[in-house]
Amino acid sequence: GSRQSSCAAGRPPPAMAHEEEKRPSDPLGEKLITLIRRQKTASDEYTALLTKKDGLKENTRMAIKNLEAAVVQSKRAGYFKYHEPTEEVDRIERGALLSKKLKEIQDLQAEIDEVNAAIKARHEAELVARPKELGSLKEFFAEYGRPDPVMFEPLRTEFHAHAKVYGGSTHYSSFKSVAVDMKKGRVTR
Repeated sequence: GSRQSSCAAGRPPPAMAHEEEKRPSDPLGEKLITLIRRQKTASDEYTALLTKKDGLKENTRMAIKNLEAAVVQSKRAGYFKYHEPTEEVDRIERGALLSKKLKEIQDLQAEIDEVNAAIKARHEAELVARPKELGSLKEFFAEYGRPDPVMFEPLRTEFHAHAKVYGGSTHYSSFKSVAVDMKKGRVTR
């Protein structure tokens, strides 16, 4: 019943409304998402140049392995053929593809930083424009969220049993200290 009435009123059902809130409705948010996707694609291409089957990482591994074999072979008479990079590796190195791809990733990061700065400036301007009067902690937590309790761990004074054991002898048995160590903080638990 209530689900149909919200749809009939032109509003999406609750589950869909939540999904729409996740999607940015402003051009800066959409631009940010587009830039991040482009940067991920460029990063994946960069990684592929390094890690694919005939990529640079494999070429380096083969060259090192070949040089180790050449060192062993150098003690013997004869000629040793050194590792030659594949055509793909030559193409990557001649075209400086890694440098170009890295520059592309860095340029996209600069654009992302600009968009983030614009979003932050807009958000700060909105906060200044509409100061909100909060009457209780409940309203404050509803507006800004609850703090993480772990954040206050180092501020709390804590007490732990002292670990010292006073040693025994043939006449007396050993015993643990009954002292308590205190790690001082600003709040006592």
